Amino acid sequence: MNNYPTVRILYGRRKPTASKGTFVEIEISFEGKRKWISTGVKVLPKNWSKQNKIVARTDAVDLNLKIEKIYESIVNFIRRLMIDDKPFTWSLLESFLKGKGNGKSFISFVKATAETRNDIRESTRKNHRKLTVALEEFNTIRDFSDLTKSNIQKFDTWLRSRRDYKQTTIASYHKFLKIYVNEALRQDLIKAYPQPQSLLKPPHVPPPFQSS
Repeated sequence: MNNYPTVRILYGRRKPTASKGTFVEIEISFEGKRKWISTGVKVLPKNWSKQNKIVARTDAVDLNLKIEKIYESIVNFIRRLMIDDKPFTWSLLESFLKGKGNGKSFISFVKATAETRNDIRESTRKNHRKLTVALEEFNTIRDFSDLTKSNIQKFDTWLRSRRDYKQTTIASYHKFLKIYVNEALRQDLIKAYPQPQSLLKPPHVPPPFQSS
């Protein structure tokens, strides 16, 4: 008889501070090994309840639905293995997560993360939204697997071909893209830093979000 992992929603593995908080994660445990999947939802300790998850925020309902959706997608993946009497392996889980992108494309990841950030002003958030518009128009970087050096170089070329884009606009798009690539890397949604050194030099360790 096959054994299967347990799955739970976890907050506080990376101890949060009162002012910065930390991410809500999905913990998967199997035969003494554990893996943590970030939901992309970051909250302060005062806004977290073990019973009710996110509380005392105007967007609590939407964020809790987002967490549940990611949790349910992983649980359903394991249930399908059980129904088909197939053994669970970490490589199968990895393939599932890569295929699903945690339930999101890179563009939807950028959209969702920008909307849930609580460390930027609304005017800054509007500028970050413009990145997703540009990515949708470019239509080459959509999924996490599209984040390659070649595609980012093509994105730079495409930006420079737009007559209405000034140099400052192009630079800001690269700045915003770097933020979300760093965050995807930090959440283990991608495994390597894809940006060409000629455009953006990555930090040695992907930092958490910084105010912009």
